[in-house]
Amino acid sequence: MHEINLASIDLNLLVALDALLRERSVTRAARRVGLGQPAMSHALGRLRELLGDPILVRSGRAMVATPRAEALQQPLTDALLAVRRVLRTEPDFDPATTRRRFVLACPDLVGPVLPALLAAVRGAAPGVDLAVVRPEAGMVAALERQGADVALGADREPAAGVDSERLGEAAWATLCRPDHPFATDRSLGSWAGHGHIQIATGGGGESLVDRLLRVQGHERAVVLTLPTFLLAPRAVAETDLLYTGPEPFLRPLAEELGLLVLPPPLALPPAPVMMAWPSRLTADKGARWFRDRVAGVVAARLLLQPSSDAAMSRTARRTSTRSRSRR
Repeated sequence: MHEINLASIDLNLLVALDALLRERSVTRAARRVGLGQPAMSHALGRLRELLGDPILVRSGRAMVATPRAEALQQPLTDALLAVRRVLRTEPDFDPATTRRRFVLACPDLVGPVLPALLAAVRGAAPGVDLAVVRPEAGMVAALERQGADVALGADREPAAGVDSERLGEAAWATLCRPDHPFATDRSLGSWAGHGHIQIATGGGGESLVDRLLRVQGHERAVVLTLPTFLLAPRAVAETDLLYTGPEPFLRPLAEELGLLVLPPPLALPPAPVMMAWPSRLTADKGARWFRDRVAGVVAARLLLQPSSDAAMSRTARRTSTRSRSRR
């Protein structure tokens, strides 16, 4: 006996051998696997050399299998069936019985949706654990270096090995105390003349708000810079400062603190809300199930945006556009 190095042979020969043993005819075996007769004859020659056995020999007008070939037929059939099962079967995912841990990377500003997400996940999959991490250097880095299954943010640039989906967009709002002067004088000059809070996101450079203000000939004073979004509403509640950010995620916190949620007197383009994940998980049933839960909860929050700047009410605004950006 000698070991055969599988890396040194063409495993398609096993398919040819199976056809030859089933058909006991080079012509019919070739037809069975979609080869020409010369190609199947060549394969039989290679098999004879590989196994050191004639495999099929002529007996009258028929071809019969050698004892070695007869002994190979059933193990070969079983092996090819096992290979087909491996290639055909996708790992199953049953939310009700799975024991799995999912990691979500998102800014702390998305905190208000986490209770709803946990309810959506654990309600259907009580054995699932959810871990939430703050992106250290953007969505892509969170997927690559922090092991996240899903990342939420505003990044729109495609990246190799990352798939993404636009869940919608978020309008901007300014938070202030009910007795703040901006509550009655909501002009651009009034808004720019008060002190503001800014979040240090790590991106550096001039913010979108400051850039658009400068175009209109205004500047604002950033009095307080904070490391996290969730600190801003609390700071607004206890100071005379203003904070401007994505309305759908700020409103729950503002309502808890009794703050006003007002439209800024500056035309700010809506912020995209993106969901990204590693491309290797695109076809994974469990990861796809988790993404569906995340997308559903975030989309529901975005639908709660006000339908008019004047009212800033909870009237639902339907957003029908949901496009997939993929590289």
